[in-house]
Amino acid sequence: MVVPFHGGHGVCYPIPSFVEEHKRGLRATCAIYAPRPQELEVDGHWSIPPGPVPPEVFAHLEHLRKHAIPADLRPLFAGSREEVSIQPIYDEKVDRYVDGRLALAGDAATLARPHTGSGATTAMQDVRCLEQLGEKHRG
Repeated sequence: MVVPFHGGHGVCYPIPSFVEEHKRGLRATCAIYAPRPQELEVDGHWSIPPGPVPPEVFAHLEHLRKHAIPADLRPLFAGSREEVSIQPIYDEKVDRYVDGRLALAGDAATLARPHTGSGATTAMQDVRCLEQLGEKHRG
């Protein structure tokens, strides 16, 4: 499930659990994707593992949860500071996909953002497309 809001979106998806403490079955993993809060000053590449998320950053996430996520879905997006982690996602654009005999294709050319849940599907589509192109342009 995707919940769009101005400046970002939330996602929630089931993950099978075989760990006894999760009582075997499905559990949900949810994430909020939004620009980093201004209070979070960073240099270079960074991430914050579960636990040490600063209080002001956690407060920003709570604000997003309360104001951007519909009320009936908010419990899915709830989490304690000990459970929340922060992972940056960087977007890059290449100038060219072809240079002489080198061509970027598939994930090398266009990565799927990690929260779209479409990496495996995209990879299968890329393989099929490359197979068809190879058959069509066989030398």
